[in-house]
Amino acid sequence: MSKMEQIFEMQKQFQKTVTGELVPCDSVRWFQYHMTAMTEELGEVLKADKRWKTHRNAYYDKEEKDEELVDVFITALNLVLFSDLECEPFLDSVMAKIIENYKKYQDGKDKEKNDLHNRGIEQSRQEHIDSSIEKEIPEYLHYQQSY
Repeated sequence: MSKMEQIFEMQKQFQKTVTGELVPCDSVRWFQYHMTAMTEELGEVLKADKRWKTHRNAYYDKEEKDEELVDVFITALNLVLFSDLECEPFLDSVMAKIIENYKKYQDGKDKEKNDLHNRGIEQSRQEHIDSSIEKEIPEYLHYQQSY
């Protein structure tokens, strides 16, 4: 059993003890509770590391941030458990999503390279057109455009 599977099993047992529910199960009540808890836990992560806020906020407590991220992780596990999802299929979905994100990133990078190349061509084409038009505009129109 992997460490992740052990964590999943430990949390299943804990939630059974706390809620009396056999998890995984589909429980709107407990899912909603843990969604609300997630909001609070994410806020606590932000409090532990305020460097994101402005240049004046240098507060950062690595141990506190670690503790709060653990709470976020456990709360996410609870969301999985109360959505009637099993460990192995869920982890397979996580892996598939990471692969999908990587492919989207790569496709985006490839598209970005093509877009930059095409913009460069378009920009030089537009500069050529603009300079050609400039030559054809009568002098008095240049004067009027400056107002």
